[in-house]
Amino acid sequence: MMGRQRREQGKLFYEFRLDDRILQNHLLRRIDVFVTAALADLHQELEPYYSDFGRPSVDPEGIVRVNWLEPPGEDP
Repeated sequence: MMGRQRREQGKLFYEFRLDDRILQNHLLRRIDVFVTAALADLHQELEPYYSDFGRPSVDPEGIVRVNWLEPPGEDP
């Protein structure tokens, strides 16, 4: 089962929303536009490889986004 967040969880671990803390003209906001377009059909492409039952997996889009934010050459 492929997992996907169905609701906003911005306040799950913080007393503030991270989106509110990132400046409107920050580079990450511009990058996000391209990343969102590139990952638009990721769920449809990967859906055949996931089971229909069991515990939902981690959202594949989230995994890709986190890996793109990690600096090259850094250990996880």
